[in-house]
Amino acid sequence: MRVVLAEDDAEGLSRLQAEAATANLEVVGAVSTLQQAIELAEAGAEAGSDGATIPADIDTAPADATATAEAATAEPCILLSLKQARQLTEQLEEISGKLANRKLIEKAKGLLMERGLTEEQAFGRMRRIAMNSRKPLREVAEALIMLESLR
Repeated sequence: MRVVLAEDDAEGLSRLQAEAATANLEVVGAVSTLQQAIELAEAGAEAGSDGATIPADIDTAPADATATAEAATAEPCILLSLKQARQLTEQLEEISGKLANRKLIEKAKGLLMERGLTEEQAFGRMRRIAMNSRKPLREVAEALIMLESLR
């Protein structure tokens, strides 16, 4: 996620930049007010930069009321805490992992279906193998795909 940091204290800004890096946030700008962050993000969007840039006041201190009200109407804009940013990153990684698992399982199921099994039979067989071997379904799918590649 691309963000512009808003912090009026130099020491606080350094701390936020370090924390944003650990949260896998791409810091594309650092300014002293949230309004400047919004303007910088909008300028980047108008220039056609890759991906959305989100003005983010990720300091633990509350932003001033005027900037918060303006930020709420700006597009795209999300006000988030560092904790929320980390949670979003973790959720994204979890969802990406589940999607990768699903792709492998579907591919392995397709290989079994090519051998004449129905979709339900293929999934049932993979599930039984996983339960009997006490392995995750993903590992069973990976093994089936690897065996098929050796043929």
